[in-house]
Amino acid sequence: MRRLDASLQLLAPLALVALASLVGTLVSTSTETYVINALVNVAIVVALYVFIGNSGVVSFGHISFVAVGAWAAGVLSMPVQEKPAIMPHLFGLLGDHTIGNVWSLALAAAVGAAYALVVGLPLMRLSGLAAGLSIGLSLIVQGELHAFISNESVRRIVAPFGYTIGFLVVVLGRQQLFTENTLAPILPLLHHRDLNTLRSVLRLWGLVLVANIAGTWAMGFALAHTDVFEPRVWDAFVQIGHHTLAGSFMATFVRAIFAGWLIALMMWLLPAANGSRPHVIIIMTYVIALGQFSHIIAGSVDCAFMVEIGKASLTDYVMVFFIPTLLGNVVGGTTLVALLNYGQVAAELDKAQREA
Repeated sequence: MRRLDASLQLLAPLALVALASLVGTLVSTSTETYVINALVNVAIVVALYVFIGNSGVVSFGHISFVAVGAWAAGVLSMPVQEKPAIMPHLFGLLGDHTIGNVWSLALAAAVGAAYALVVGLPLMRLSGLAAGLSIGLSLIVQGELHAFISNESVRRIVAPFGYTIGFLVVVLGRQQLFTENTLAPILPLLHHRDLNTLRSVLRLWGLVLVANIAGTWAMGFALAHTDVFEPRVWDAFVQIGHHTLAGSFMATFVRAIFAGWLIALMMWLLPAANGSRPHVIIIMTYVIALGQFSHIIAGSVDCAFMVEIGKASLTDYVMVFFIPTLLGNVVGGTTLVALLNYGQVAAELDKAQREA
């Protein structure tokens, strides 16, 4: 029944577009312009209806997809004899051929869909890329505090507050952070325990992680190759980077377990925090910085910066930081939070499934 309802919701606007295009073939030349304008408006309304109705997101950026389709329809349906005067630089296929409203509409829809697909695939990763860039604020603000606080004891207590800034921007801005996804996707996996869910989790992890790391390297490159910050702030960045790369494989792995645990625990607490969400984010990420625990994305900015300035090698980045930190964050986020907290709701989920 749900599939039938969904099909009807899609077929209704398609039928409206088809009807409008059919009417356009029956009217006289004098009224054809009005019909074409109406057809364009109908296409725009249907396109926004399909997107907004299914996603719940009002995005006028998607009007560009409609614009591409509208341009294609206009060029394809324009009379051949008018094209040299109006658009003299059209290449052969578009310049020498014209088709009716119905076929031009169908081809325009295909062109718009192809454009949306090409643009949409990388846009899906932009949230993860933005998170990688935004988390760089943790290094910047922490470095500023580290540089301008001379007292070592005060610096040790106050500088970690700078580390929280990047996480505030990422979480409150609803950007995709890899360590956020060690909790929510794991709970369905533990409940269903099937290969399809496992593949979906691994695909999500892979996409978000790659986008996050790309953002951190872009931020590290920008910090390393610009003269925005004072020399003492630069030196603070180097000190923070040295510490991130310090320690053995096992020490980094254990520190990363604590970081993964705290981030996943933060995500578990946020839905009930309501107006206290910033406080929860600040407290949990402050503890990470204060305890000098290893976070795969925040630490990647530090290490990428060190590689860019020649203070560390790519091998150091991968073997000393990336692998142990990634493994530790995953273990901390999934084992110590998802598995334990899943035990609290597993009985309720099983009961609801049996009742359904």
